Amino acid sequence: YEKQELVLIGADELTVKVEDLEKTVEEANAREADLQKAADQARSLKDEVDILRETSDKVMNTIER
Repeated sequence: YEKQELVLIGADELTVKVEDLEKTVEEANAREADLQKAADQARSLKDEVDILRETSDKVMNTIER
């Protein structure tokens, strides 16, 4: 009887740990999605800056002629 109680307590503790780990994984996945979105935005902004720099260079070259 005592052994069964210990097994049940151990099982309950493992269930709580698994639930905590599942929550941690969900939070990590959400954070990863947020970071991926930020990386995509940064890449897009970098592309815009590159285009603006190229346009600026063309304008400056035209003015200098």
